[in-house]
Amino acid sequence: MTLRKSGLAVLVGLSVLAVDVAGGDEAELVAEARSRASAFGADLQATLKSAIQAGGLTQGIEVCKSAAPALADQHSVESWSIGRTALRVRNPGNAPDAWQTEQLKMMSAAPIQDGRPASVWRTRDHEGQPMFEYMQAIPTGEVCLKCHGDNVSEGVQQTLTELYPDDQATGFGLGDLRGAFVIRYWPVADQ
Repeated sequence: MTLRKSGLAVLVGLSVLAVDVAGGDEAELVAEARSRASAFGADLQATLKSAIQAGGLTQGIEVCKSAAPALADQHSVESWSIGRTALRVRNPGNAPDAWQTEQLKMMSAAPIQDGRPASVWRTRDHEGQPMFEYMQAIPTGEVCLKCHGDNVSEGVQQTLTELYPDDQATGFGLGDLRGAFVIRYWPVADQ
């Protein structure tokens, strides 16, 4: 079995993993996580688009540095948290943990599955309580290439170097796995 096929088999296996988080229904948790990832992604794209239209790519980068964490905080409500991670991060604070790293490696073989971003989930122990964790692939889109591609402009590169001196998040091609949304749910916070 090739690495790609074995990685996809693991993704499929993880996707059908039964999850019982304090009586939560797996399908409901996955649907809610997908909805939250979609809402966060749409808000982030709209914010970036507005900033780029107002002041070009360099303003988009500056806004992304401050707006992305603020938007993640706004979407982290009702026992849910949302963030982003990647194998090659721009912000070191978004570095993946060991499980996320493995999932990102597998997702990179096929960031899109059945017409939608690849996703995986699990339940794990978090400080003695169950926690649901969901990851959804972020494929590199056309506009993403202007700041994350191989040929970024000199002005963009200068801004990236100033704001992100340890930037690893360039060199992507269209459709490559850029990273993933990470959505977590702690049901004990509801009680």
